[in-house]
Amino acid sequence: MKNFRLIIITLFGVLMLNSCANTKDETPEHLKGLTLATDADLADKRIKLDGESFPIYNVDGKVLKGKDFEDAMMSEDLTMDFYLDKNGEVKAGNFRVLPQEEKQKIDKEIAEKANKKKNMIGSIAPTFNVTDINGNKFSLTDLKGKIIVLNFWFVECVPCIKEMPELNQLVSEYKNKDVVFIGFSTSDETKIDKFLQQKEFDYNIIPNSKDIAKDYLVSAYPANLVIDKNSNIVHYTNGLNSNTKTDIENVIEKLISE
Repeated sequence: MKNFRLIIITLFGVLMLNSCANTKDETPEHLKGLTLATDADLADKRIKLDGESFPIYNVDGKVLKGKDFEDAMMSEDLTMDFYLDKNGEVKAGNFRVLPQEEKQKIDKEIAEKANKKKNMIGSIAPTFNVTDINGNKFSLTDLKGKIIVLNFWFVECVPCIKEMPELNQLVSEYKNKDVVFIGFSTSDETKIDKFLQQKEFDYNIIPNSKDIAKDYLVSAYPANLVIDKNSNIVHYTNGLNSNTKTDIENVIEKLISE
């Protein structure tokens, strides 16, 4: 079942999520000197939740690593609060037991988002008119008659990076076809340039794409979409998945044969 905890593990830690106030007046010893983050504190942050970038504690104050960390991430009974230093930087994560009322609220929000995305399938894709990091221009209008494959990502997104080699294979496989691959990144161009010095991503990369991500209702990364020749969304998935490449290939092949 896709739930709050599964969405976190899908993102592998790079997401913005609600942080509820700790009901305890006294800050645990392992969090002394830090401040519990609020929704407003986290609104514009991309949190690299990989179990290595900053310590993550269980309900007993023990640092979690490896399988223990993954098990906690997958638990339906736990949620995580984030703690900031005096400069507003995330310095710790702390698991706590998820109250039933809060769990029901989160599940409802997830279901509502999933339903909105489901309703996008078969609808006209939100328009865009953009320029990639190499100066190439792309617009939904100009690309009508072609198959468009979209990927939403950002530099700190661990699962986004993990799927890039397979996405690069897609670009290679369809380089002589009427298929266009566009990577909408919420990162700025400076970060992307630095990233591409170490990693390869063969999509046409568009920087600063937060607004377009909102238009496409992207709330979990990576996200992969396919748009048909008539500008209709025909495929939409979120998160790291071993079937991503195969699923996109199957959709492309079907559209090519139509």
